[in-house]
Amino acid sequence: MTTLPTRLTSRSPLPEAAAGYWWRLAYRHRAAEWTLYALLLTGLPLVAWWAADWPLQRWSLALHGLLGMFGAPLVVAPFWLAHRRLLQTSRKAFLRVTGRLMEILLLIIAVSGVYLVGWGNRGDTLGAVMHWAHLIATLTFAPLLLRHAFRWSVLRPLWRRLGWLRTTP
Repeated sequence: MTTLPTRLTSRSPLPEAAAGYWWRLAYRHRAAEWTLYALLLTGLPLVAWWAADWPLQRWSLALHGLLGMFGAPLVVAPFWLAHRRLLQTSRKAFLRVTGRLMEILLLIIAVSGVYLVGWGNRGDTLGAVMHWAHLIATLTFAPLLLRHAFRWSVLRPLWRRLGWLRTTP
């Protein structure tokens, strides 16, 4: 009688390489972080109380829409999916809590963003709810992201210049 192996193995190095890439992707945050900051900066002129001129709003809307439709799914989503396992394995309670909050906010931002791109805010109740959900979730997400990624942020040189980060000799 023959026994079946308990673990199937592949002779191809491709699955192992893909697993290694996926593991490393959880720690490669720069592109995802820059994309999120770009989405924030291009979205701010679209808010009514900002009162930006139409030419700025037009270009900002186009760039925000393109970044949201292509940058987020191609850059942010893979990082987020790879980074999710750290919610279970991290020993740092603060990072687990802020990570979970950011995950929920990112879901709200994504769903409302898809609605706003597809149907827009046409002045009805659902459009207003989606607009406010997108705005409030984003304005909550941004400072949470800044704090969550403070030690590893792409903005670290700015923190150092402002004196918010100690320099070590």
